[in-house]
Amino acid sequence: MDTEQMINLAESARKQGNYTKALEYYKNLLKQGHITWKTAYYALYCDTILKPGYEPYSELSDITYDIMDEYFNNLEYMEKGRLFGELVDSYIKFAEYRFNNTVKRAENHDETADIGYEAYHCAGLMDDLVLVLSHFPAGTGGWINRLLKTAVGLYVIYVEEQYKEGLIEDKDEYRDATEELRETIKRIRKREPGYIPPEPNVPDNLKVRLAPPPILSASTSSQEQNKSSQGCYIATNVYGSYDCPQVWVLRRFRDKILAENGAGKVFIKIYYALSPGFVARFGRIRSLNNVIKSILDKFIDHLKVKGFEDTWYNDR
Repeated sequence: MDTEQMINLAESARKQGNYTKALEYYKNLLKQGHITWKTAYYALYCDTILKPGYEPYSELSDITYDIMDEYFNNLEYMEKGRLFGELVDSYIKFAEYRFNNTVKRAENHDETADIGYEAYHCAGLMDDLVLVLSHFPAGTGGWINRLLKTAVGLYVIYVEEQYKEGLIEDKDEYRDATEELRETIKRIRKREPGYIPPEPNVPDNLKVRLAPPPILSASTSSQEQNKSSQGCYIATNVYGSYDCPQVWVLRRFRDKILAENGAGKVFIKIYYALSPGFVARFGRIRSLNNVIKSILDKFIDHLKVKGFEDTWYNDR
């Protein structure tokens, strides 16, 4: 097998989530002398993602620092951009893989599976890469906000799990549990003032405000919503995040049902054409959002009964 074939097999196995097989291919590439930042990083990455416990999170951060120190300065400008993109995608995939595995373990009554604690560690992992990227030249702002928004979704899950476990019984406990969430929202707002954060699903009498409402014109709001939602405009506006359990269900329905037939594709095109304007004009009307949310909640519950999961999802 030549080097190009092995690279393709390694990439394919990794993208399919077969990290054991991918690790085997990457190790063979290194043995053959094909030493690049990509093979060096993903050999260590695949080995780390398969380890149990929480130590792999700090290990991945250490690996990233080492790779950046060794390879970054010798890369061409475009290759540096690809490196940043690969790191961001791989970190989000790492968190997705670990979090969804924990959810499955919890569903199988594994008492060691702590969904909230796993979400908290995954959010911290996003922040670790933000710290890495902040040490390098400008131009990483978009990637940094993508990581921070992912962290927000994970911190929301953490807070919801804390509530389910009876650890949030008043506003002070809610304030303490949302400390990292509120700080992360502030950091996003520095680059994206119109960002509308999701709110944990806990009773209103326990909540304190996560962030001041953004003050933007309708046109600016539409632009920011387009950037943050990447397509599911109305659902993202209602639930506050493109990456949250409810929108994960809807995105699965879009990709696996609507996008697979002619009528569904037409609906998607019409929805994408009309919904940004709808959100810009009506997205701040709380009573309307409550009505839409009630309808969507029922539809999402129906989809979950049909087998559409509310675990982390990457668009097709």
